[in-house]
Parts: sequence; C-alpha cells; structure tokens
Amino acid sequence: MADVGIALNFGAFNGMDPVVRTLNLASASQPDPTHVLLTFDIPPGSGALLLASYTLDATDGGAAIAVASVAEGTPAPGSAVALTILLSLAAQGTLGKAYRVTVSGVLGAEGEALGTTIVSWTATAERPNVVAVAGAGRIVTVDFDTTPDPATVGAPGSWTVQPLAAGAVVVVTAVALVGSRASLTVLPELTTVESYRATCPATLADLQGNLVAIRTGDFLAPRVVEPESATTWSATGDGALLDIGAGWFELVPWSPSLPPVSLDQLVWLSLFSDRRAGPDDELSVTSGDPVYRGGWWADTFTGDSFGSKLWLLARSPVNPTTLLQIQQFATEALAWMVDAGIAARVDVSVERQDLGQVALQVVVTRCDGSKKAVLYPDLWSSFL
Repeated sequence: MADVGIALNFGAFNGMDPVVRTLNLASASQPDPTHVLLTFDIPPGSGALLLASYTLDATDGGAAIAVASVAEGTPAPGSAVALTILLSLAAQGTLGKAYRVTVSGVLGAEGEALGTTIVSWTATAERPNVVAVAGAGRIVTVDFDTTPDPATVGAPGSWTVQPLAAGAVVVVTAVALVGSRASLTVLPELTTVESYRATCPATLADLQGNLVAIRTGDFLAPRVVEPESATTWSATGDGALLDIGAGWFELVPWSPSLPPVSLDQLVWLSLFSDRRAGPDDELSVTSGDPVYRGGWWADTFTGDSFGSKLWLLARSPVNPTTLLQIQQFATEALAWMVDAGIAARVDVSVERQDLGQVALQVVVTRCDGSKKAVLYPDLWSSFL
C-alpha cells in the first residue's frame, strides 16, 4: 500500500483559514517599587532580554520610566508560564498611579510574532523618609532616604525645630537642599536645651511625587562651652557665668601666657589621680564614714573613670604580684591618651630597685612617630 500523507493543518484541510499562534503580553505587576514583572501567554524568545524592547510610561501621558536592566524572572508557583521577564527600573513610579508597558521587537520561542503588546498596572512606591537629623550652633541638617524634589521643599516657615524640653523657641530662617540633605539655618543658636525635634513640611515629595512618610527626627545639640578662665566657671542652664574668684578647680595652672599642657603633665595627672575603686577591688584603708573609694567628681557626668588605681597598693609589699599590678593599673590609667588621639601608643615598664623602691617608666609614642619618655625612679615614695 502506498504511503498516505497526513495534513496537520486541519483548518487548511477543511478549507478554513489556518490558526496562527502569536506571542501576547499577558500581565504586568510590581514585586517591589523598583521592579516590574511581565508574563506572556507563551514563552518569549528573540529580543526578550533587550532594553530597547520595553517602554514604560504613565497612562495619563506623564513621564516615562527608564528601564535599567532586563532579566529572566521567576514564574509564580503553579503558573503555566514557562518564562517571565523582570524589568529593573531606573527610578520608582508614583504611588497609586497607572502605568503601561509596551513591548516591541520580541518574538516567541518558536518565532511567533507579537500579538498583544501593551498592558497596564498600578504602581507601588516607597515614600521618602527622614532618616537622620543633626544640629549644632545655627545649622540643622536633615537627611532623607531618597532625593526630594526641590520644588516641594517649601519656605523656611514650613519647617520646624522644637526643643523637647522647656527652652527658647527656635525659628528656621533659611532652607537649602543639596542632594538628599536639607540644611536649615536657625535662630537663636541651639544652646538653651540639648534635645530637639526637626519636622519637614507635609508637602515634601520625591522626584516622582510621592509624599513624605516619616517627617520628623530627634537629635541632641551640643551645648556651647564657655572658654576656660582662671576666674569664672560656666554655669549650666541659662549659660550665665558664676564668678568663683580664683581658679581653684584647675588641675593644671592656667593663664593666657602659659603654654599648653605637656605630655609630662598629662601622664602625671593620669597616674596620680585616684581612680574610683571597683566593687571587687580590695581597699588598703577601710576606716572612715563613708569609706574612701577614690574617684573624680566628673566621672558621674561623663560615665568614664579617670586616674589610676595605684593608690590601692599604698600598703602592699614590693613583690612580683605588686609589680604586675602596678603595670596593669598604669596602663589602664593612660589608655585614654590613645583613645583621644593624643598618642599612637603608650608603653609602661616597671622595675624593682631594692626592697622598698620601684621605678616606673612611661614611653609615649606620638602620632607623628616621635617618642617621649617619662620616668619615676622612686614611685613607691609617692604612696608613703
């Protein structure tokens, strides 16, 4: 029997027009504000990963959104779509606004021509937020997580800087925007209270018109410290000066004619100021009411500890254990000089001279590499 051909195009066999399959854009959605996920009714092929194949604009004729990159997307679980396209946007759209995507130059995986080329979706977007505020003197800076539209920054009077505690009213006199940072000029200077709250206008928006979400930010402004004086001490609250006569509170003599404090003086103050004893430290003297535990009055306000615990060893015998404690206490007392950037490193060495004599040497390496040695040949005599 001769072979018989079988016609696969049943439409043509029955005298009807053949069915031509096309590639159709089925939907567009946003998994996040800077990506658009496209689905097709059949797998796309040629041209699907080209930037030039996609155009995004607003349905009301508004500004287009540039496509930064194109990649294969991940279909939703259970979806019959074999391949999706993920568009990365150069900028997010406007929240709640309708956008459309137009596809051109893309063929199906088997060469099918385009059918439906346009679909629309409603944009999701992240609204701008105040993320950081700082201030000192007459300048307050407000940082946003996106760049605001300069046209929405508003007048100085639409911004506020308010003390969180009782204090003078602050007036914003000027606003300048550079990138994502707004700089406010205020009057008076931020000196009356330490805690403030800055608030931007509710009309502020990003370049896509998304209105600000988080408008406020709190900050601490450093107080203005009065210059050191031999006869006055800066009072707190209202900044007034309290005359206390001679400068008895000075640890280092001060006057305009005296040179700056030397490294020798800093080492001396650090080693021979009594650091507050810890709860586990053994006191050499337990008499007195209250029992003396050392410490500087300013420790309460700074949260730090100044001085050394060498005073705790006043009645200790000179033995290897004591020498090790001396080195540890001296190193602890001088560590602040490295933390403050005064020195690159501080080295302490301790040596027993005889039964009752201890020599202590401190070598301070400055940040420029030069060194300064401070020697106390009879340290123990300071504690007798």
